[in-house]
Amino acid sequence: MRYRAFLLLILLLILLAASTSSPAMALLVLKNWLRSALPLAPLSLAAALIISCGQIDIASGAAFSFVGMIVVAWTHAYGSEGTAVAWLIGWSAVVVFYFLMYFIVVVGRVPALLCTIGMALAGQSISLLLQAYVNRSAVSLPGSQQSGGLTVPLTGLGAFDFSGVWTILIVGLLVLWRYRSNAGLDHIAVGMDPRAARIAGINTKVIYLSAFIASGILVGLSSLLFMVGVQLGGWATNVGWGKELFAIAAAVIGGCRITGGRFDPVCILLATVLVFGVRDITNALNLPLELDYLVLGTGVILVALIDRGRPSADLRA
Repeated sequence: MRYRAFLLLILLLILLAASTSSPAMALLVLKNWLRSALPLAPLSLAAALIISCGQIDIASGAAFSFVGMIVVAWTHAYGSEGTAVAWLIGWSAVVVFYFLMYFIVVVGRVPALLCTIGMALAGQSISLLLQAYVNRSAVSLPGSQQSGGLTVPLTGLGAFDFSGVWTILIVGLLVLWRYRSNAGLDHIAVGMDPRAARIAGINTKVIYLSAFIASGILVGLSSLLFMVGVQLGGWATNVGWGKELFAIAAAVIGGCRITGGRFDPVCILLATVLVFGVRDITNALNLPLELDYLVLGTGVILVALIDRGRPSADLRA
């Protein structure tokens, strides 16, 4: 995957150079991209973990949304001193959400696409119910600027302001797991061919369970990093809706085959920043919003076509 990391880095630099002619301004633009994209990197990694073991997840955007809504609703119910407890509850809720997906998909053998569509709709409904609760309560919180009842003080969440540190830590741990552990090799083996993996003695259900649980943890982390570092405590019901497309695009551009068998955390991190940069430039040029997804969709298709012509991944790729 070294060639892909190099190519993504070159594309990122080209995109950055095309966005401005001044080195100082380019540095400022890159800083803005990193500030906004790094909180979304765990979301892309969550999608990649599930894709790389042969499953699919399009419910991450809804899960991302209701984590923030749980924090908002809990804080409005119990005051700013309960914010730290709220994020722990929201984080736990999203892990349970992903465990339910694992149970339905792997144990219940429901097609992953159908399950994740259903769970996405359920997650959106939960967010709407929480919003209705907050609007009814309309509690005024000291130290917060009300915005439709969906802005909370960030008491107890200061640690999540360092999205770069969190992201680098997560990527480093995933690199060690992927390339320096038997669990990482087993994960890729299941993604390549689950039947062969079972014959080889790998417990595929454990691999799937660990992938779904780890994805839940990453989605919760991404939501909280985004709330603190980008939204500055503000949240809306639909903040996460559609971000599953962003995450899947970054995962595929970062080297994950949709059929499983590939996972490189560094490439996915670079792809996340690249995808955000493309969206930022189209917004800066005042192009129609629809072009964001046209560009990303075209890029995903091209990457899929290129990868299709390459030999199958092995356990070292």
